[in-house]
Amino acid sequence: MVYQILLPALLILLYFIFKIFKEPKPFIKSIKSMFFSMGVLILMHTLNPAIGVPMPINMVNILTSGILGIPGICLITILNAVF
Repeated sequence: MVYQILLPALLILLYFIFKIFKEPKPFIKSIKSMFFSMGVLILMHTLNPAIGVPMPINMVNILTSGILGIPGICLITILNAVF
């Protein structure tokens, strides 16, 4: 029963690991992505009156946007709009 879930998850994880290391410079690409997403977070924080959704800059939001990137910012925006 557990193997039905574990095996596809392991195959997907291995696929992403090989895809990441296939990039010529994966570290540089991830650093650029982190800075871009943090820049978008700061931009959304400054445009708070126009957007209407509060985007506080704290450690949790910075880590979420840095690790997840643009999907993380979308997640933060949705959670701040709902709650």
